[in-house]
This record gives sequence, structure tokens and C-alpha cells, in this order.
Amino acid sequence: MSADTPQCVQSPENSYRLWLWPDQVWRQSAAARHWSYSETYFRLIISRPKGWEWWVSWGQAKRRSPHQLPYTRYSRSPLIRQITLSSAMLTFQPPGFEQKVTETSLGIMAYYTQIVGGLWDPPQSSPDQGTLVCLHSLGGGSSAYEWSKVYGALAADYRIIAPDLIGWGQSAHPKRDYCPEDYCDLIAHLIEQVAGAPAVVAATSLTAGVVVRLAIQRPELFKALFLVSPSGNDDFGVGYAFSPPAILAGTPIIDRLIYQWGAANEAAVTQFLTNFLFAHPERITPEIVQAYTTCTQQPNAEYAALASLKGDICFDLTRYIGQLRVPTTIVGGEKAQFNRPDKTQRLAAMNRQAIQAVHVVPDVGVLPHVEAPSVVVGLLRAFLRETGDTGTPASSRSSLVG
Repeated sequence: MSADTPQCVQSPENSYRLWLWPDQVWRQSAAARHWSYSETYFRLIISRPKGWEWWVSWGQAKRRSPHQLPYTRYSRSPLIRQITLSSAMLTFQPPGFEQKVTETSLGIMAYYTQIVGGLWDPPQSSPDQGTLVCLHSLGGGSSAYEWSKVYGALAADYRIIAPDLIGWGQSAHPKRDYCPEDYCDLIAHLIEQVAGAPAVVAATSLTAGVVVRLAIQRPELFKALFLVSPSGNDDFGVGYAFSPPAILAGTPIIDRLIYQWGAANEAAVTQFLTNFLFAHPERITPEIVQAYTTCTQQPNAEYAALASLKGDICFDLTRYIGQLRVPTTIVGGEKAQFNRPDKTQRLAAMNRQAIQAVHVVPDVGVLPHVEAPSVVVGLLRAFLRETGDTGTPASSRSSLVG
């Protein structure tokens, strides 16, 4: 089999054909209208004999003539559609995990879970809890990787569902003005269509705030919540939308420059992790930097990131937290800059009935599950065991984890 002439394999039921190149596989439906693509990420495929280059993207393909300059004057074809995302981010996933997709109203959403029959072969119903949904934060470079060191340690006991939310990681990145309602809808879709309700959900920061709002609207979706540094980014009426970062991020042209030079490169990611997220920069590994950088450089990644930065997704969580009825545990970092422990305690004090425990992890920043994953694994495992055994809130308590 040469690179120029692919091998065609007909499926037994005659419903699709596989076109095989040495390093690529395409699947063509019987109607020749739907294709899937695997093995490579945004790698071109040369059509013969005319030499057209097809560049695959989410929900479409772009065609370039060999006579055109690189990356210019693409034309679109409605006949080709990518429904299988690349394995690029699998590099950063624990062994025994695979990438799957679910189609949402905003496009394809990728998620990671254990390979059935693979290394972990997760039980369909564990004695403790069953399925754990892990939701990353909504900041530049965020993806399912954020929780990977935690759920990798729980993979033998729980079925894991860890998505790249729309606009982040390797999910679709539609050009749109994102809002909290978008993520409420996406999380509800994930639980209903993939995880199954009621679900135990672990979520971070602004996403955790969105989960609180969704749990108030639709409590039947949730069994319990494990929230790390929950926030609406505008809590206690701080007026985030009028802050200098939000104003600059909302200024045309400047916003793209901010993202390109201040987020979408390795140096910017390293500086951001060092100055704002981690209490100890020496804990920042090359893998963490690479994973975050890879996500910031996805096509159209700036739309969701800038929506968060300029305040379009932000809200005052204190307006909602008192209405929460789902059993909840909160975890924060002692040295978190954005969500300080005193703010977390104030938030928890507004609803002692639902918020049964607040744990402060010492000597870490705003993402303790990234900076000190082993500590969070212990807290989460105890939380899952308690939730599975009792199914009812424990007595309200606070602790400094030693």
C-alpha cells in the first residue's frame, strides 16, 4: 500500500468503507456524506489526482488547492465531517483511558473514560459510588487534564467521565459569545446522555459555580458535589466586569493580542501558573506546561477564554449558594490568590445545610488537585465513600488538611 493509493475495505454489513493510508484512516458512510477521521490531528490528506489538500476541523473540512499559498483561501465541502477527534490530548491522560465524543447543541464534546476491558475495566456499579464526573475550570489552557492525576488514582474503583467542555481542550470551539447558560446546558447534556443521573460531580472554580446554579435548577441530576475553589468570579459584588483585565479583554484587537502573547505560548503559560495558580513554582512540571499550552493553541480557543476573562461567564455566586440543596463538600487552597480561604468560608457559611464540609489544603494555590493531587485523592475518596454509604449529608465541619 503506497501513500498515493489508499486501500479500501468494505464493512461486512456494507454500511461503510474504510480508506487506509499508512498513517491515517478514514471511514466513509454508504451514502458518501459522512466521514470520520482518526490517528492524526489536523494533518492534511492529499486527494488524487488533483492534489487537493483537505484539512479536517470540527464539523467541516477545508480544501486548499496546491496552487494556493499555505493556509489561505480555503473552500468548504459539506460532504466531509469529522466525528472522531484526535488523540493529541490522550498523551496527557492516565494509562487505560480513551477519548470518546458526544454531540451537543454547540458541537462535538470530547470526554475521557476508561477503556472497557482495558487496564482498569471499571465496574458498572461500584460498591461506593459508581460514576464520577470531573469538570475542569474555565481559564486559559483548561481541559480534562486538570483532574487527570486525581481520577487516574480512582480509576480502578469508579467509572470516570472527564470532558473537555465546549470551547476548551479538544472539543469543538465555536465562535460565539459564551455565557453561563451554555455551560449549564452542556453539563446537563453530559450527565443525561453520558454519565447518567443522579451523578456525583467534582468541579473547579467558575465551573463549580455553574454547577451550583444547575444543581439548583435541576437537583435531580446530582447526588453530591465535590467543589474545588467554587466561584462565580464576581462574588460578594466585587464588580469584576469593571476591572482592568476585563475591560482590556473586551476591547477589540487588544483582546486577541492579549490572548496571543499573554496566554497562547509556553512562556505565558509558565508565567501564569507560577504567578497566579501555584503556591510553589517548583511543582510545575514540563507536562503541566505542555498540556496547558497545547489547549491554548487550539483553533478558536480564544473565544471561550476571553469570554471568561472579560466577565461574560461571570456572576455573583452568593446570589445562588443559599438555594443549593444537594450535599456538597468544598476544598480550597490555603494560598489561593483568587479564592482565598476566608472567602470560601464566607461562602460556605451561607448554606450550612447543604455544604457539609470545607477542607483547606495547606501550602497550595487555587488548584490543589493539580498542585497536590494525592491530598485531593484522599479527600475525594473519603467523600465518595461517605456519600455512597449514607446518601445523606454529614454534620457540617471545616478542617485544615495536614
